[in-house]
Amino acid sequence: MSATKETYEEYSAHKKESNSWDYKRELNIETKSEKYNLIKDFLAFANFGGGYLLLGIDNDDFTLHNQTPIDQARIGDILETNFGFNIEFEITYFDKEQNNANIKLGIIYIHPSKRIITSPKQFQGENNKVIIGLNDILTRRNTKSTKADSDDLEKINKRVSEGAKNVHIDEASNIKPRIYKTNQQRVEALWNTLNNKYEFSSEQLAIKLRGILYFSKHSKLDFANLIGVDSKTFEKVIDGSIIPDINVLIRVSKIFNIDMEFFFQNDYHGRKPFWKEDLVRLSIFQKVKPIVDINKLKNQDHILGQIVYTTANNIVNFCDF
Repeated sequence: MSATKETYEEYSAHKKESNSWDYKRELNIETKSEKYNLIKDFLAFANFGGGYLLLGIDNDDFTLHNQTPIDQARIGDILETNFGFNIEFEITYFDKEQNNANIKLGIIYIHPSKRIITSPKQFQGENNKVIIGLNDILTRRNTKSTKADSDDLEKINKRVSEGAKNVHIDEASNIKPRIYKTNQQRVEALWNTLNNKYEFSSEQLAIKLRGILYFSKHSKLDFANLIGVDSKTFEKVIDGSIIPDINVLIRVSKIFNIDMEFFFQNDYHGRKPFWKEDLVRLSIFQKVKPIVDINKLKNQDHILGQIVYTTANNIVNFCDF
């Protein structure tokens, strides 16, 4: 199945909506409510087993209306920004003659999900109206995108389970790895952070990516698909055997809202050095006198890191004593 003009013509001829397709007079994504209602349809169709959004049909009188094309990448960004993962879809626009003039119509095909998708957070529109609840499982019922009931869940689970029979995945390989391979590696990471010491390498980068994976809601397979890396390559990346292409790191930074600088500096448990936290910086800067001299400091991160390291080292020495 795909988003084609022929499919549009077939379903528009029915002049009625179905669980498998929905009519939209126009596709708007300018307000929160418009975006979240579109997200709601994507979640519902994906869980249901796929479906179509026919753009440019009034669902009351079935008249056709010209569309302003919206780029697929823009819709994809909305989905990834709000979900943290992607839902596969296609969008096609085409011209149709009406009253001796051409109008533009569109069709979106939302692919069936390979697993049951739940909403990762609550989505509220204008006036704080809840459009999608946290952990909601949506589907299609009575030609609407709605919250799944027990019968719906049974159907979704059956569909996903039958689909999984055709996908050969080693479940053991999908277990999330630990951030640090050994306790010694964990200790070294802490002391290197305190000492502002960092060497960019495949293993250090793997620690960072393992941390992001560990704290995310995604399985290894979902994570690999999300960042655009095949499973075999991803295993080598998080094992520290190879360094991924820079475009992979850019994708990770965009999806998980992480500064690119994170990949090229110290970290501990997947966090930035804690002296970069505003509260820590403020606490240290308040000790500086005169206060105006703060603006004269060069390489503030190194200075703050050295203060924290010296303090921690003194505490350890005192305990040893």
